[in-house]
Amino acid sequence: MPSGAIVSTASDMAKYALFHLRGGIADGRRLISEENLRQMHSPQVIGTPYFWNFEEFQRTEYGLGWFTDIYRGVKMIGHGGNTNGFSAQMTLLPAQNAAIVALSNATSSFSVNALGHVFADEAPGIRPAMFEREN
Repeated sequence: MPSGAIVSTASDMAKYALFHLRGGIADGRRLISEENLRQMHSPQVIGTPYFWNFEEFQRTEYGLGWFTDIYRGVKMIGHGGNTNGFSAQMTLLPAQNAAIVALSNATSSFSVNALGHVFADEAPGIRPAMFEREN
């Protein structure tokens, strides 16, 4: 992620997200095996890595450098970071072939996490509970 002294651009972050969504392929070349990418995106540490709990998450665990969550029944992979004056979050929805990178000029801003959740709520295949109405 672009926090923690890593310098990046929106364009580079988009390329990195696409690299993960495309199964480890960039510029037509395989840079990581499908098996290694699958392992990276699969739970390796069982149990929630978060200090919060939201009912929208059915499972929260940690892979190899990635949070591996089930959000409203859909696999969500992500990671973020922050440092003085900056916060970042990359959220991948592999089944929807969709990603978002949220950046903020604020220290430890959870707005970047919230944007990832709003993005997921709007992605095809996820019906947000907060918008459901009784008939």
